[in-house]
Amino acid sequence: MFSAKRQIGNTFEDKALKYLEDQGYELIERNYLTPYGEIDLIMADHKTGEYVFVEVKSSQTSVFGSAVDKINRKKMEKIHKSALVYQNTVGKFITMRFDAVCFDKARGFETVEHYKSISV
Repeated sequence: MFSAKRQIGNTFEDKALKYLEDQGYELIERNYLTPYGEIDLIMADHKTGEYVFVEVKSSQTSVFGSAVDKINRKKMEKIHKSALVYQNTVGKFITMRFDAVCFDKARGFETVEHYKSISV
């Protein structure tokens, strides 16, 4: 059984996945684990030929900022390292992009904010 936090995370990952698939992206991997952390979604963007490493975030309160504000430099470093692990696993050079899909309680969790090519 998943923890309550993991269940909430799964719910938002499901919403993000549906949104991205509706935009034409194809799921490659979900919850990809590496020694550096987890990548929520790895998607293929066939329009650009990129592998898109997606961080899904939700925010229950805006007191400490929005969901995207929770993606800090340390988190991005872990995602970058994890993406390199993935590239080594597939055994070929891949063009990478890092996106975030965010949901905020202030917007009723229904508004999807898709940030492309994020960096911190």
